[in-house]
Amino acid sequence: MSILRRVVGLDIVPGSSPQAGEPLFALALVEEGRVTLRMERVPLSEVLALVGERGVEAIAVDNIYELAGDFRGIAEVLRRVPGKTPRLVEVTRLGDEVVSVEALCVLTGLCRGKLSPVETAELLAFLASRGIGSEVLVFEEETRIRVGRGRVPGQGGMSRERYKRNIEQLVKRKVAEIREKLDKAGIDYDLFVRKGGWGVVGATFVVYAPRERLNGLVKPESGHDIFVEISPVRRESIEYRPLGATPKRSARSERYTIVGVDPGMTTGVAILDFSGSIVSVFSRRLLSRGQLVKLLLDFGHPAVIASDVSPAPAYVKKLASQLGALLFTPQRSLSVDEKRRLTSGYPQVENSHQRDALAAALKAFNEYREKFDAVEQEASKYGLSIPLDKAKLQVVKGLPVSLAVKEAAKEYLQLSTKEELALQDIAQGGAEEQLRFYRKLAERLLQENKALTLELREATKRVSELELTLKKLLSVRKTLGADAEKVKLDSRVEQLQREASHLKAKLQQLEDRVSELERILLGMAFSKYRLAIKLSWLVEKTRENEGTLQELSDNIVFIDKSYPLELVQDLVFKTLKAKDFQSSVIVVTRSSKEAETLRRAIPPEAQVISLEDIAQYFDIGPIVAFESKELANALARQTQGDISKIKGILEEYRRERLRLLKDLKESNLSA
Repeated sequence: MSILRRVVGLDIVPGSSPQAGEPLFALALVEEGRVTLRMERVPLSEVLALVGERGVEAIAVDNIYELAGDFRGIAEVLRRVPGKTPRLVEVTRLGDEVVSVEALCVLTGLCRGKLSPVETAELLAFLASRGIGSEVLVFEEETRIRVGRGRVPGQGGMSRERYKRNIEQLVKRKVAEIREKLDKAGIDYDLFVRKGGWGVVGATFVVYAPRERLNGLVKPESGHDIFVEISPVRRESIEYRPLGATPKRSARSERYTIVGVDPGMTTGVAILDFSGSIVSVFSRRLLSRGQLVKLLLDFGHPAVIASDVSPAPAYVKKLASQLGALLFTPQRSLSVDEKRRLTSGYPQVENSHQRDALAAALKAFNEYREKFDAVEQEASKYGLSIPLDKAKLQVVKGLPVSLAVKEAAKEYLQLSTKEELALQDIAQGGAEEQLRFYRKLAERLLQENKALTLELREATKRVSELELTLKKLLSVRKTLGADAEKVKLDSRVEQLQREASHLKAKLQQLEDRVSELERILLGMAFSKYRLAIKLSWLVEKTRENEGTLQELSDNIVFIDKSYPLELVQDLVFKTLKAKDFQSSVIVVTRSSKEAETLRRAIPPEAQVISLEDIAQYFDIGPIVAFESKELANALARQTQGDISKIKGILEEYRRERLRLLKDLKESNLSA
């Protein structure tokens, strides 16, 4: 069963490289498990156009750096795909291991020996469609929308301030419009605003949804006054995830932390452990919640998210909810003096954002300090050396101190019910009683350790056997078995049938074309058709000294492209001169507007008509064929139109003369 329904496999053509210009690829398209298209040498730009046109779900490669030389370049390649951004799969990456294409051939049994680029592309697409390989995570599940001024007002007086006010109000309205649309669609986002004196100078939305979800909702704009840019957010570094695997996010440390956050265009973050020591303090511009979650998990389990203001900003509330952490807000917003006093002994602070975040974290720690001390004091009664962060967290959540410590000890030491009861008794006993308890506990733990070591050894052996079995059964051989060759042959037959249908359709087109040409040639024998030469062909042949218009039997030219007016004038004049102005030249333009312009620029012996005035014509390579009667009618209509215009001009001239004579007569009478 296919995991991906439509996949394009790519293998770079030997001698091609992204560093040496646009690379060429062999391409195979697999749809519903069958190869539907093969191409041998395709430029990357055409590959991307095909991916967008066919709605391809994933691009499968054996090495992602065949697409571009670095991670940034790979992201740019994917951004160039029209429409929905496809997934990128590196088929040769199985978990943390990278295997060769040849190894995949052996493991799957689908191929033998050295493969051609097209065969490699086919193999990659087929295996990716079956869920083999690792997805290359290039973009976050986030999209960034930037709104700002189209240009910065220059120097000036009142008009400059008025213009600035209008632009800032336009930006403010556009931000409100986008915000309303996102709210109505129920899409989560954070908004970072840079305010001006009259409104909003610029704003950035970090939208927690892929780019394609915004299609039809928010549109890019590039105007004179404001702009709207929409782009997916590229990850800070490359990551891989096995196809079909569920994304998991876990802390890299067992430490529990208190995190102070000061959100804004630049977000300040301060991380403390449960002893009040600083773990990290930093600030970043336009820091999304998704990015911040990843950073926080690198330092441990965020247990408390703290704000320096009350009520907490939406960014902080959403962050705490996303992490499942407690939200701490002071009873009232901290003043600047209070924040300075709290952070005065910490040289790590570099700016006001970091200061506010650290003040929030320290304020939260100070609120919980007494409870944390009580936990440590309770644990000392048992003479236990165990991690107490979980117990402290439970106390903060409202669990009694004694119960929290007992639960922590039970979990850490894996105590039985009997040992748990004994532990409660020794809290009141002397040192000798405690010593006996811990000797028994140590003996049990040693026995369990020995048993677990043997179990681990057996498990390791079993894992090795399973890995070997997995390699043998990897991918399609297990699914297809003896039918693998049949599937390949079926795909090939389908491909040949499609090619045959394509060739039949092309042959039919050619036969229709031949019939059309025969009809035109026969009509020419009875003067039924007249031929116009295309100016583009004539210009090319004139450069090669292979003929000019005056050598043609029929003086008709069709201006099929945009050329300088001087060139057309020169061509018509030379033709008329060669014919001693005894025969006319017919010039056909693409539009009525072009015809009107040309009539004013060339001698009257040349007749100009537009293709729009001719009902039917036939495009035959460098020639356009017109029905003689249709062409004559069009010329007659044009001539009649010209006569009408001249009559109108003469009539207007006559009326003007009569008016002048009348005025002159009246003037003489009055004199």
